[in-house]
Amino acid sequence: MPRPRIPVSHTLASLTALCTEEGDCLIWPSIGPQRKKITRPTVFHGGVRQSVRRLFAALRGDPQALAEQARLAEPGYWAATCGDPHCMAAAHTERRTRAQHMDNARTRANSGATNLIRIAKIAKSQRERRGKLTEAQIAAICNSPLGIEKEAQVHGVSPALIARLRRRNPAKAAGTVWAGLGRRAQA
Repeated sequence: MPRPRIPVSHTLASLTALCTEEGDCLIWPSIGPQRKKITRPTVFHGGVRQSVRRLFAALRGDPQALAEQARLAEPGYWAATCGDPHCMAAAHTERRTRAQHMDNARTRANSGATNLIRIAKIAKSQRERRGKLTEAQIAAICNSPLGIEKEAQVHGVSPALIARLRRRNPAKAAGTVWAGLGRRAQA
């Protein structure tokens, strides 16, 4: 029989002991549940997973954080202002409303460096999205005496593509699934 879990209740001293000091920042070492892509630091306190920043604020006596913990107020977003997402220092923590938090995220997403990286990634993926065969290769495939399998290996494409090219039947995209079925029924 498994041993029952005893809920851990943290204190300000126990949370601070888990952090490391880096300059003015108080850095939290772990990042929450690994199965999700959550980078917001979280911890179990009293059997409930919650934001470490909000818990720090509640233990320091912040009335807004205490009201959120007691579920008397709308939960806010406790964010670091220094730029390090794992900073828990009181001077670097602020509470934001949902609108403020989304405005901040939008500003970061549209900043010059992030936007340039995103534009470069989009441009790279668009350049890579092209056919594998040139017009000269297609003409050579149509006139080649090799079999379909060997021709597919030579050009690095599927045998179905070689067969379709030899039938001189290019791929036609149907507008919808039903349009494609209707075209088959008419044939």
